[in-house]
Amino acid sequence: MGLGFLSANRAFYQPETKVLMVTICSLNKKAGGSSKYDETQALASKLVRTRDDLLKARREAFDLLFSGQIKWQGIPLGNLKYNKELRLGKDFGGNIEDVKYLPAIYRYDGRFYTALGRDGKDKLLRSKHHVLIMSGLYGLVTPAEPIQLYSMPIERGSKVQEIWKRNKVLTRVLVEYAQLNRIKRIFDFTARSDYRELIDWDFVANATGAEVLYCFSVMGGGEDALIPFAKFMKNFALAASEEELLAIKA
Repeated sequence: MGLGFLSANRAFYQPETKVLMVTICSLNKKAGGSSKYDETQALASKLVRTRDDLLKARREAFDLLFSGQIKWQGIPLGNLKYNKELRLGKDFGGNIEDVKYLPAIYRYDGRFYTALGRDGKDKLLRSKHHVLIMSGLYGLVTPAEPIQLYSMPIERGSKVQEIWKRNKVLTRVLVEYAQLNRIKRIFDFTARSDYRELIDWDFVANATGAEVLYCFSVMGGGEDALIPFAKFMKNFALAASEEELLAIKA
């Protein structure tokens, strides 16, 4: 994966079908990156009504991370290695430029992304289907969105959950994205309930008219489902036609 991705392969991620797949970020992430920030790949640049709401919630999550109010295994989040170089860059509506970015699909390195592999990640970026990734710090990002190295766990009942559920901010962002892209079907590949709960899925379905398919794996629940989800996307869904995906029965 070259750091020149956002310029050399800029034309790759151009989804255009009426199918959206939603998955989640990962605890493990790759370090490094480039100072180049391609705003055209950022989710905020694709929104109108909820753009400012998304950036405001991201800034609130950023401030919470460094507030000392949240700890991970006894260590304040701001002191974690992944957060040492986190800065208030353009991804949070800030103006600091000394920032290291990687496209989200290459930054995340957990089980879902390991199961995708390099070829699966490249296939995702070339797919005509929409994909959004849920994140404790960013809310929602596109796979090609430049993001920093960070750690922001989501747990049920946490202040992080509260930020994204308040006033249905993340739900409204998802609704606008779906409406703008005339999404007909949403595949929920979130696996974990603490992520899934950030979205009012009934509200999304009613506001957009899209059918939401809640995906589960017979091989395991929770995080254990992320590997079969990734394999399903890699081996079938990303290359399937819109008609094939819309024809899947709930």
